[in-house]
Amino acid sequence: MKHVFLRLSVSLFCFFYLTAISADTCLEKIRDLSHLGKVYVDNIYYPLRDEQANQFDDWRKIFSQQTLDTLQEPLAEQLSCEPFPVSAEDFSCTDIAQTEICSANTNVTGLSVTIVKDYVDSANVVVLDSTKNPVSGLPTIDIALDDTALYLPAPELCYETLLDTGEGLSDSSSYTLNVSAFKNFQDLRFVMARALRDLVREKAQVFPDICEYQTVTRETKDMRCDVLNASIETCVIDNLNGGFFVLIAERLSGNLGAVFNRWD
Repeated sequence: MKHVFLRLSVSLFCFFYLTAISADTCLEKIRDLSHLGKVYVDNIYYPLRDEQANQFDDWRKIFSQQTLDTLQEPLAEQLSCEPFPVSAEDFSCTDIAQTEICSANTNVTGLSVTIVKDYVDSANVVVLDSTKNPVSGLPTIDIALDDTALYLPAPELCYETLLDTGEGLSDSSSYTLNVSAFKNFQDLRFVMARALRDLVREKAQVFPDICEYQTVTRETKDMRCDVLNASIETCVIDNLNGGFFVLIAERLSGNLGAVFNRWD
């Protein structure tokens, strides 16, 4: 009887252990379906920024942790995924063009998490694969190319389509962009610009009545960038006629995410 009980206990342990490790994390769900990364944050953002900022070395790290926790809690129930905890200290933050951007690498899952506060009341959580890939890494930024022409899509001609998350118009929307064909470009900003042009061109082909593809020219230095950690570099291009783009590059793995925001 004792042996039967022992075998049953071991079997149950193995079942629950294998179930736990095989379950998708909520971060993986967000990576695969980028629209899941949208979350309302006014009730988190303003108390931290306005009332408690002086209590923390960097209140944006606390904001990022709480945003991620707030997003994962309902997803865990709705999608039967495992929430993955990321501590505030894991985040590195910057502010570009009045946009708060914070990123953390989760070495356990091989994913990176970037929080981008939008212009209104929400944030986008962008999840990218972060495993190092020596073949498909992205180029660095070459300041010698700062004065080079940068060709970007004109977002005002595709405004509503870019802001449509599939569930109606939003104040911001996020995308994962395929840049596998552009790894030999000279500068990371050229890769980002090409990926944005392809994004809008594809939307114009699908929705020709409400989205038009045209390009505008800016200098490459107009795309302002900052390094957040060993592999994440983020850039913002905001001197456009309608909305602005935040781009998140996983340089070591060669992945690129983008957030398009209202600006009105």
